[in-house]
Amino acid sequence: MRWSRGLTLIELLLVVALIGIVLGITAVSGRRMLANQQARASLNSIRQIVWQGATAAASRGQRLDLVRNGQRLQVQTQESTPKVIRFVDLTSSLSGQLPSGTWFSFTPPGKVIFPSGFSQPINVTLNGRSYALRFSLIGEVNVQ
Repeated sequence: MRWSRGLTLIELLLVVALIGIVLGITAVSGRRMLANQQARASLNSIRQIVWQGATAAASRGQRLDLVRNGQRLQVQTQESTPKVIRFVDLTSSLSGQLPSGTWFSFTPPGKVIFPSGFSQPINVTLNGRSYALRFSLIGEVNVQ
């Protein structure tokens, strides 16, 4: 009896098919993980810009506004020509009830002043998941 060395065509095809299945499962779960990380990063960017606005108002001793201008959320001065102090670009996958214009103001001790028309929570959707953003009087953002 003679033993041949190597793989048969069937064995080779089976190995390639198994590798393809494993890579396919990994790619699908990897995309889902990446989308969840992008959602968390977007929400953390909103948290940070609000906290930075409260801190900047306290350190500068002047009143500042948090304004949404298109896909940009920015902290700016209340001058006739506002000066942007800090900003964050919102991801295009962020959708929901994000109001345009001035969201609220920060006073020098770092307190948040909400305008009369500002309603909480702000509901947003990221990658099919819904979140509610609640803002505190000291610049904290609670994500639910």
